[in-house]
Amino acid sequence: MPITVYVNIEGRKSIHIYSQPQKRMNQPHKVHGDQNIIIQNVSDTHVTVEVNGSVQKVENKLEEIIKLLEGESASITINQISYSNDAFTDESFKYVSGGKGHNTVLIKKLVEALDDFGNASVQKIFSRLTAEQKHAWEYNPRISSKVKEKLRESWLGGVLGIMLGKLFAIGSQEYSTEKTDAFLKHSLELAKMTLQILNFALISFLWDKKKEKKLTFNEEEKKVVRDFFEGFVEKNLGEESKLLSDVCQLYKRHKLSFPMEELPPLLEKGTLESIKQNCEDLHVIDRKRAEGDITPLSCYVAEQHLGDLIGSLIFLSTYEMTSVKKVVYEEARDTNHFYLHFLAPIKAASFQRTEKTYETLNFARETICTEAVLMHKDRYQQSINLFPFLIDLNALTFDKGTHIGFFREKDTDNPELHFWFLGSGKRDRISYSGKLKAEMKEEELNELFKEEKEQESLRKQLKADSVYLQFQAARRDLLDEKDTIEDIFSEE
Repeated sequence: MPITVYVNIEGRKSIHIYSQPQKRMNQPHKVHGDQNIIIQNVSDTHVTVEVNGSVQKVENKLEEIIKLLEGESASITINQISYSNDAFTDESFKYVSGGKGHNTVLIKKLVEALDDFGNASVQKIFSRLTAEQKHAWEYNPRISSKVKEKLRESWLGGVLGIMLGKLFAIGSQEYSTEKTDAFLKHSLELAKMTLQILNFALISFLWDKKKEKKLTFNEEEKKVVRDFFEGFVEKNLGEESKLLSDVCQLYKRHKLSFPMEELPPLLEKGTLESIKQNCEDLHVIDRKRAEGDITPLSCYVAEQHLGDLIGSLIFLSTYEMTSVKKVVYEEARDTNHFYLHFLAPIKAASFQRTEKTYETLNFARETICTEAVLMHKDRYQQSINLFPFLIDLNALTFDKGTHIGFFREKDTDNPELHFWFLGSGKRDRISYSGKLKAEMKEEELNELFKEEKEQESLRKQLKADSVYLQFQAARRDLLDEKDTIEDIFSEE
């Protein structure tokens, strides 16, 4: 579908482009100099241009538009933001000038990565397209909308897909400075979530292996672990990338198997260096965003790095996530026992259903950890338990649906852990009440409930306490330290 944009030349030295001409009509712009250039139509191959009343066609290339000016030093102003004429490539110019470029770079990179990885769902879509349809498909709403839908469902069963969906929604909005800021903010959050899930999986699995193999860490390795558990400032992208690299090196030094079989080959290919560079470049954009020094071109650059980052970890598209809401034991007289696993698959679709009804029930002979958030492929029983670093708040409060929280930092003054929650995008804290103690006996628990009138409230508080206690148990086991909780949280 052709894109209509308007261009004005001021003093022969600048091109002014308005991707929303209806707004410009309400705000007349004074044109200086003796040239008035209007780009009337943009197709894949040519641009129809009116120069001082004379209509002509030029190739759809940035250099052909620049030739309409008399000097190489001409500037280009798009939606009142000025760029030097060497700031663009043909692709980035099309991305920014049309006002509809957001997400085109990202989805193209992800689709190419999925295709190379052999994703049947994506390959099926493109096998049905004609050669003409495949050209610049990312700019075709009829095709790109189908692709976006598949992408939202392809990452960890939708966990990262939920954030992808938000990014797609922001990208479809009309141009504004608020849109640019929100798009970059969500892009950076998606990158951080991706790395955090990897780090949570590696540290959780390391916790199990440490106890199983009775490993001993040197001081350098303990520092890596300690920085994760005791960080009182939320890690930025560069720090998450460094943590990933450090933990992977720890695995290699102790000759440990990785929780995800796809990781070792990537390490051999130097993927960690690529991840590190993309994170550093995204962090630079984040700093500029904080300073207010961003433009739609920043979004284009961010998509390049985000697409490369997620594309290098394309194996995550084969994993799903499930929240274990509760486990019930059943055994009638003269029958075999079994367990009822109440599960909530964490999918983008479940968030569209207002998080109320998307739950399943499974009968099994074996029990499973309650309140767990599991990362798995086919069978959830063969999984990586990401709890207590990734939590489902609704499982702790006995509510339906899922409300997934990512651990971000530890409070320095109080026994609290800070989480960022997917869906709401808000931060909240899990506080330790002190009512639940490590290794409490059933008699103590029964006595606790006898004394409490509001038993439902007590159960919720004990669930919150369990997050805190499990976090501290992981720290204690990995560092071989026997500090009490009070000692740990009183450290300066």
